[in-house]
Amino acid sequence: MVLDYKLNPDQFPNLLAIVDKNSSTFFIRRVFKAPGHEDHMPIHKVEDILSGQPRMLSFLVEELVKHGEKPE
Repeated sequence: MVLDYKLNPDQFPNLLAIVDKNSSTFFIRRVFKAPGHEDHMPIHKVEDILSGQPRMLSFLVEELVKHGEKPE
């Protein structure tokens, strides 16, 4: 909606944070799926997708710490 009305997204930092969290969560959840699952994605691919997005990468780190294990 922000883009549709040609507004500056930087004026909506809370909205950007929500979008970053939701977008990164989509990929991060795939890391923790069983390796044989069709939706599984190796961590290095998720890192590649999120590269250049420090806030999104921080969500990945938080999830890895929370799980306390290294995904396959």
